[in-house]
Amino acid sequence: MTTTRRLDDLDRLALRLARVLQATYPQLLQKAFPLGELERRLVPLQEVRRELSRDSADCYDLAMLRLVTGERNYLVTPDEVQQSARRALAMSTPTAGPLKPLAAVAVQVGDGLGQLLTTLGTPSDYGSVVVPAQRTPALALVGRDESTARAKKGTSCCRYCSGTLPSGRRVTFCPHCGLDLTIRHCPACSTTLDLDWRFCVSCGRGVDAPTALPTDAVA
Repeated sequence: MTTTRRLDDLDRLALRLARVLQATYPQLLQKAFPLGELERRLVPLQEVRRELSRDSADCYDLAMLRLVTGERNYLVTPDEVQQSARRALAMSTPTAGPLKPLAAVAVQVGDGLGQLLTTLGTPSDYGSVVVPAQRTPALALVGRDESTARAKKGTSCCRYCSGTLPSGRRVTFCPHCGLDLTIRHCPACSTTLDLDWRFCVSCGRGVDAPTALPTDAVA
C-alpha cells in the first residue's frame, strides 16, 4: 500500500542534499561527516533558499531543524543533536543557531534519503512523492566503483574521500572534499576526539588506532 503527498520543505532540502552528495561528495553517502558541513558546504542557505516554499532564512532554518531531528530518516544524528533541534523547533521563532556549537558532531545519511531518490527518478516527479509501505535499503540506488578511490601506494590520502593529499606540507583541510582532517569522532557517541587518542573522553569507548595528521617531510 502506498500514499501520495506533496513535497514539503524537508523533502526539498533532503533532495538537494542527496543530489549534492551524489554529484560532488559521493564518499559521504556511506561515511559520517561533521554536522556543520550541511550549512557550510552541502546545503548552504544561499543555494537552497529559492527551492523552499518561501525564499527566507526562517524557512531554511525550520527545514534544517527538521532534517537534523532525524524526521523521515533522511539524516541519522546523535541524541544530543536531535534534542537540541527539537528544543529549537519548540521556540516561538525556530532558528538553527543552537546547532552551531554541535558543528563538529558526526552525522550520516539515513535510509529515507535513498528512498526519496528512488521515488523521485526525474525532475518531472518533483511535485509529489509516493511513500512506500516498506522502507528500501539505505541508498541502494547509489552504486559506485570503490576502486577509483583507492590511494596510490606511498601517498597520504584523505580518510573521507580517499583523494591524494599534497606532499611535503602539513594538510588541515582536504583539497578535494574540503573536510577537516584534524578531527575525528567517537564511533559510539560522536564526541570530537584528538587524532592520537585511543579512548573516548565521554563514554570510554575504545576507538581505532591513533591517526596522524597527514604530513610529508620535505627533503
